[in-house]
Amino acid sequence: MEVLNAKGLNLIRFVTTTREWSDLVRNEVCVPDEWPFMIVELLVGEDGAIVMSTTVGIPKSSLTAFQHQGLYCYEFSELPENIVAAVTTHFKNIYKELLRCVDTLIPPSPKPRLLLVKK
Repeated sequence: MEVLNAKGLNLIRFVTTTREWSDLVRNEVCVPDEWPFMIVELLVGEDGAIVMSTTVGIPKSSLTAFQHQGLYCYEFSELPENIVAAVTTHFKNIYKELLRCVDTLIPPSPKPRLLLVKK
């Protein structure tokens, strides 16, 4: 796991498999599970709060190149619980944002007019 420190922020970068994440999150839209691996980046503040998170799917052929750069691959079972929780929250937030964006694209449906019918 690569950790970079700059002005009170830590950037944690690592590679992990995607299979377990799609099982955990159960949302194929947000997890890049068409790729066998993904790079995870977490920007963590001094107080431990996640300031920013990102995930990008990568092909198996790129794994060796990332390992030469110091980004090592961690199996899901090797990750600490707090990192699993942070990445899971990342995927849930993406899903919520995606739903919000889709909802803004759907035009509001007009309310039906109510008619009083006397018999």
